[in-house]
Amino acid sequence: MTATATPASQPSLTPPAGQSVVLGVVSTHFGQDGSGAYLVIGEIRNDETVPVQDPRVEVTFYDERSRLVDRVVVAPMVRALPPGGRGPFALVFPYGGTLGGISVRAAAVPAPALELPALELLYRRGYQDSSTYRVIGNVRNAGRRSLTKVRAIVSLYGPDGGIQDATVCFVRPDTLEAGETGAFDCAFSQHQPAASFAVYLEAEAQ
Repeated sequence: MTATATPASQPSLTPPAGQSVVLGVVSTHFGQDGSGAYLVIGEIRNDETVPVQDPRVEVTFYDERSRLVDRVVVAPMVRALPPGGRGPFALVFPYGGTLGGISVRAAAVPAPALELPALELLYRRGYQDSSTYRVIGNVRNAGRRSLTKVRAIVSLYGPDGGIQDATVCFVRPDTLEAGETGAFDCAFSQHQPAASFAVYLEAEAQ
């Protein structure tokens, strides 16, 4: 799931409510896709001691002479992060010229009272399947409330530990009652297996 830069509809880096905190940027991958558009994939981390919500990521693009080209703000694939939690983001930036580099910063709203869904990852496996790399797994609703829109956010990492790709896929069934289990199957269009991967789980309480 990749966002495309659309300046007219950009959110603000500073969330609309509450005092924002700076999030850590763990790693970024900057390159071009098959169409020639620039692709930025990265991962953020909550270094606070409380959960945060409404994270935003600002990517600044520079040309070959380090001059400002544009700034784009995107929402990452996660909507909230526990203390120490990570989450990926992705952005496609169509640009006719040559870019020289980027800078990335992220912020979110502290949410000490936020109750995160109690989801348990029971099983996960990554494997090569023809021309795609797949990550499959099973999850369980370990809480007492019904959860809907249950989803798995998967990050793939290269041999150096840096993020290479990320996507979101829904768990089936996407509504889990207390104690129920579901499964996910995330496919990536790449020919080489990932060196490692991580799975993050999110849902909405009914």
